[in-house]
Amino acid sequence: MVSEKKLPADLHAAVEEVIFNNPDQSVRVQASQYFKRPGVGKVYDFKAITSLKPEVADGKKIFATNCAN
Repeated sequence: MVSEKKLPADLHAAVEEVIFNNPDQSVRVQASQYFKRPGVGKVYDFKAITSLKPEVADGKKIFATNCAN
């Protein structure tokens, strides 16, 4: 509905809150084209990411939490 601009504006915020909890990864990926992921405030560019100091232990935790389904 949102891709066809048929989602009522008053429902947009409600959908945005729950859409990223969908168990289907393809739904979450497609939703990211139309909705802002809650809690994601800062967007890094490639240059900023490559300048960060790696923290292996933290990276493992983040991967285990967010990626290793």
